[in-house]
Amino acid sequence: MRIQITQTNLWGNLSRREMEIIYQSNKMVIARYPVSNLQNPLVVDGVHVLENGYTAVAFIEYGNWYITEKIFDFQARPTGFLINVVTPVEENLTFLNTMDLFIKVWISPVDQCKVFGTSIFRNIAKDGLLTETVEKKALETVDTLVLEVQNGGFPPQFVKDFYIENNG
Repeated sequence: MRIQITQTNLWGNLSRREMEIIYQSNKMVIARYPVSNLQNPLVVDGVHVLENGYTAVAFIEYGNWYITEKIFDFQARPTGFLINVVTPVEENLTFLNTMDLFIKVWISPVDQCKVFGTSIFRNIAKDGLLTETVEKKALETVDTLVLEVQNGGFPPQFVKDFYIENNG
């Protein structure tokens, strides 16, 4: 079964991605998709950790202000986790919808993290494009995630343990 996720940014630009549902409940969706449309690969400490053709598995928990994606390279080896800070996902029968807040947290397989996109986020907030509640909640979410990574409590163990088959 497939589902679409739509993400709007603060300028109204809409992106759609179709994903294959692996698991779905009233609390979460786990879905797989091939990474595409990246302008540039994500390179962290000299290592390509995210690029077109890799596989991402999204762990979308309803009510959270983030989406966790476990990234797998061409040989189905995990390269790490990309956390996208977003507004809580709204669900319909065939699609999910959220707003991208531009902040990303990269977590390596050995639980080191880097935060990206905070300058864009702060400029948007400074320009008054976010409500005070959204701004506050997004920043709290990042702080909490980074602290949980440092304390070994994030990503959850079931996400760390999740693997895919190498079909190549």
